[in-house]
Amino acid sequence: MNKRGYFFVIDALLASVIIISSILLMTSFRTTQHNTMQVDAIVNDYLQLLFTMECKDLDNTFYDQMVYEGLITYENNTIIEQVGELVYYYHKEGDKLYLDNASGFIANITGPLLLDTYNINVTIDDGTNLELLYNLTSIPIEDARLVYGQKKVAISRIPEGGMYGPFTVEVKLWS
Repeated sequence: MNKRGYFFVIDALLASVIIISSILLMTSFRTTQHNTMQVDAIVNDYLQLLFTMECKDLDNTFYDQMVYEGLITYENNTIIEQVGELVYYYHKEGDKLYLDNASGFIANITGPLLLDTYNINVTIDDGTNLELLYNLTSIPIEDARLVYGQKKVAISRIPEGGMYGPFTVEVKLWS
């Protein structure tokens, strides 16, 4: 009968070791949960910058070069209005230089603003054409755990007196 008591004690100790080691093992794995409020704030701030900041307020050599080359004629445009104008001329004249300058303008503004941990995708859609303006990725969007996107509608003035738009600007951010 004494041997039976030893088996119960050993069995209880072995079960306790297994349970404690399982708990320690499970708590040692840390999962990083993305802060959706932070990503939301970044996208909101970025769109706010694009839609409200006038080009003349920029201290940007790429922008200054476009003014010098005559690609920008109305310096009171917001950033997104100017990008919309360049995309309009790309569709009208078929000259890829306009689209390259629109993409370069967005890239030149966006590059210093975002941390390396984020990936960003900026597109413009006028209902007929969808243009990818900026795509900075280290992780494909398909592999991302959390993708946050937001769209805003804009209209751009054209120097000939017309308007381009409405067009939709979509920003997607993920990490």
